[in-house]
Amino acid sequence: GYLIWYSIQHNRQKFRYSQSSPFVSHTKHYDFTFTTANLCLLPESFSRFNNLNRTRWRAFEQGRVIAQSQLHQTVSTMNGLHRNDDSSSPTKSKLVSSKMDCGVTHMFPMTDFLLLQEGSWDVDLGEKLGEQLHRAYPHIIYDIGSHSLCTNLTFANSGLSFASKYPIMAVNFKPFSKSCKQCKLASKGLLQVKVLLWPIWVIIVLHPCVFQVDLG
Repeated sequence: GYLIWYSIQHNRQKFRYSQSSPFVSHTKHYDFTFTTANLCLLPESFSRFNNLNRTRWRAFEQGRVIAQSQLHQTVSTMNGLHRNDDSSSPTKSKLVSSKMDCGVTHMFPMTDFLLLQEGSWDVDLGEKLGEQLHRAYPHIIYDIGSHSLCTNLTFANSGLSFASKYPIMAVNFKPFSKSCKQCKLASKGLLQVKVLLWPIWVIIVLHPCVFQVDLG
């Protein structure tokens, strides 16, 4: 059985690319917003072990809330209202310090790029999440990973996902050269995405929760 599984996984592509044409109004600007988040969309058995059940519902709701916030704020901007990440927005309370300004808002911020961890461990969940995100993000990369005996024993992918409002020119994934503990079963690594902007941007996504390996 494992030989059949290995032959299938070994020939898998390093990522899946999904494209759609949702209603998104782009304005010319030179400041872009990035949002990173860990969605904890583990396979059902692992989710229940971590007291995170209803994974399919959570995938749907996470995608719906994010997409709806983008569409709502886009319409507000077209009607002459401020973008929700503007400092004058009534939905944000600012915590001012001597070094930086921090904000807390009950709405998902207007975001050009989504850098997600644990969003597509399960391909079905990644696709369910993507169905909703596509309402606001035309370009989505998911099911990212390199599958081999030395990388992940041909089991789990990286769990990374990337969603963009701008066209994607190229994608490259490099798995970490060494891993330990349960990370040996996952293809964690570095995702590089080249986005069609001027100048050309290369955006890097990685999973911050990785066990340190002794390189000595």
